[in-house]
Amino acid sequence: MKNLCLLLGLFLVAASIAVPALGHHSVTMFDLKNTITLTGTVKKFRWSNPHVILWVDVDPPEGGESQRWAFELTSPGNLSRSGWSKRSFSPGDRVSIDNSPLKNGKTGGLLKRAVILKTGEVLLFKWRKEQVTKP
Repeated sequence: MKNLCLLLGLFLVAASIAVPALGHHSVTMFDLKNTITLTGTVKKFRWSNPHVILWVDVDPPEGGESQRWAFELTSPGNLSRSGWSKRSFSPGDRVSIDNSPLKNGKTGGLLKRAVILKTGEVLLFKWRKEQVTKP
């Protein structure tokens, strides 16, 4: 009985450590070897955990209608330490976005660099040393 209680206790500790890890995903869904630059208008900027999201209505390459893209970032805490804030983008801002697109071809990407066109302000976040885009 004593061994059973010890085993059950160890299982519960291991499970409590593993469960939070299940909720987090890696960046493997993005094509990190490819960087594309898109220009558009900010629709929404969601500053919340676990990941900040920037939605941009991207200009079509040759006429047509814009496409809504979702650009993923890291957490608000990490971005704050890099100089970002919940006011970094406002709806209506014209932006240029360097990103690693989704591998599945959908309209989304991992944001690497953003330029607010009106002010020229450059916002960067260093995901990993090998992925840094120099301004």
